[in-house]
Amino acid sequence: YLFDIKKIMNNYVNVLKSRKNKNIKNSARKISKVDKDLITTEKIIEILNTLTVDNYKTTLNNIIEMVFLSENNKNNELELNKPEYLLDNQCILVEVILDKATIEKGYVVLYAKLCTDLFIEFIKLLKNSTNPEIKNQLVNGENLKTILTSECRQRFDECISISTLSKNIDNES
Repeated sequence: YLFDIKKIMNNYVNVLKSRKNKNIKNSARKISKVDKDLITTEKIIEILNTLTVDNYKTTLNNIIEMVFLSENNKNNELELNKPEYLLDNQCILVEVILDKATIEKGYVVLYAKLCTDLFIEFIKLLKNSTNPEIKNQLVNGENLKTILTSECRQRFDECISISTLSKNIDNES
C-alpha cells in the first residue's frame, strides 16, 4: 500500500499540537524541522513497507537505527539521538505504524510485536545512556509505550465520538 505522505504529516503535526507535555524546547522547532520530519516519515514508511515474517529482525534493527540512533561523527559509532529527536521520531513512528496497521490488517500482529520489541530495545538503550536528558525521557513518560498508548486512546475516543454522532443523527432521522 502506498501512503499519502501529506495525510501522515498532518496527523503527525496534530499529535505535536495536542501533546500534553509542553516541556519540549521551542528552539528545537525550526522551519527546517518540517523537512527533517518529512524525510524521517518517508524513511520509516520505506522500512516498514519491507516488513515480513522472514525479515522481521532486519526490519526491527533498521527501525531502531532510524528512530533511536544517530552517527557520532567523531568516531563513526552509533549513539542515541538528541532527546528532542528521540521524542519526535517516536511520535512519527507511532503515527506511521498505527496508520499502516489500520489499513494492512494482515500485518497487525507483526506491528504489535514490532512495537513491543522496539520498546524493549529503547529501554535498553536508555539504561545504557549517560545523557541525563535522555534518561529523563523514561522517567517523564516520554517514550514509545506512552506515546503509543496515548495515540491509541486518542484514536479510540475519536472513533467513539464519530460513532455516537452517527447514532444521534440516525435517531433524529
